[in-house]
Amino acid sequence: MKAQANGVLNVSSLDGWWDEAWQIGLDAGAEVGWAIGKGESYTDPNHQDQIEAEALYELLEREIVPSFYERRADGLPRKWIDRMKTSIIHLCPEFNMHRMVMQYAGEYYFSTHRRNSLLQSDYAARSRNLASWRARIDSAWPRLEVRSVSNGVGEIPLGDHVQISAGVFLDSLTPEDVSVQIFSGRVDASGEIKSPEITPMLSKENEGSGCYRFEASLHTDKSGFFGYAIRILPHHPDAVTDFIPLRITWAAPTAVGAPTPAPTPVM
Repeated sequence: MKAQANGVLNVSSLDGWWDEAWQIGLDAGAEVGWAIGKGESYTDPNHQDQIEAEALYELLEREIVPSFYERRADGLPRKWIDRMKTSIIHLCPEFNMHRMVMQYAGEYYFSTHRRNSLLQSDYAARSRNLASWRARIDSAWPRLEVRSVSNGVGEIPLGDHVQISAGVFLDSLTPEDVSVQIFSGRVDASGEIKSPEITPMLSKENEGSGCYRFEASLHTDKSGFFGYAIRILPHHPDAVTDFIPLRITWAAPTAVGAPTPAPTPVM
């Protein structure tokens, strides 16, 4: 959508904005680009890849490449330029980049500028603090582990809260350096947690020697079987994200049965 304002020609399958743009060209009897297929739906993605790849190569061989390289004495690809002009005439009044650029600016460019200003203020004090935290994280992380997990129950009534407790070894780190979370959700027939929810755990006790006790409660608002697992992530208020490659530690998953109000649990 941004490129088309400069006459860049599109060749794509008919989805997203190009489906609408292509239809505008058809309605006007104008060639505004090229379409791969006619918007067909496929149940087999491998078959779809094969069909659309063949259609793309057909377009490249018979239309796109000849249009670009067929040039007159002045060296200009007249057919290509004509299609560029046609695309601008029919699509620019309908599509622009204003919303997209404003969204990029508001959500990314301005926020990044503010973050950079914050980290560089006071002789980059917060930036140096963040770098020091990252060095401590990288040094200690291989030794972190969830040593114990307990909930004290097996089968629970629907609507009750389950108190989860975890003993976590943080080595030289502190609870402020990490985020200990419960990763929970319904368990499918293969034992996988589906549509997970994340519940942060709070540090309740310093047990000494780098060990801490974390606790949180889960509310069982659906019947059936649900599972949970404890995980540790790095955490710093000035970090962009808690997800850093190779810096996540999991405990073994646990399943809890939550029966329906009737006596027989729903598996």
